[in-house]
Amino acid sequence: MVSVLALVAALTVGACPEAVKPVPGPEVAGFAPIGRYAGHWGVDYQAAPGSSVGAVADGTVSFAGQVAGRTSVSIDHGRGWVSTVSYLSAEDVARGERVRRGEVVASSGRAHGASSVHLSVRVAGEYVDPQWLFSCRLGDIPDALSLVPVPADSEG
Repeated sequence: MVSVLALVAALTVGACPEAVKPVPGPEVAGFAPIGRYAGHWGVDYQAAPGSSVGAVADGTVSFAGQVAGRTSVSIDHGRGWVSTVSYLSAEDVARGERVRRGEVVASSGRAHGASSVHLSVRVAGEYVDPQWLFSCRLGDIPDALSLVPVPADSEG
């Protein structure tokens, strides 16, 4: 079941933040809420350990630290949008700090034996495919937005 709040937030004019990828590397694992890789609630990008990781859009840091044994940084972009980057070796920002799109917020680390950065995005608490942000246009929302319910015990 799709959250009505998430749908309303996504369809609000101007609700989509102007975004960039957190690192320049290619995608190595995609958004997979169902299917063979069910439960992969974001996108992984290749990044050498220690690489700079940037904010995907302007916002305020809502979390910076350890969660589920990995270092993560979450940024509230307003209007219900929150992005989280994970698989980091260190965070370079603190909770409450304002950041600009592309500003370095962390350094990449390693996860699952690979050098990558995980990006997850939520709209009103619902995970969406982060790739959609990079070509977000209001008219594309109904076809391009993947909204899925988030189990209470899931990590982003």
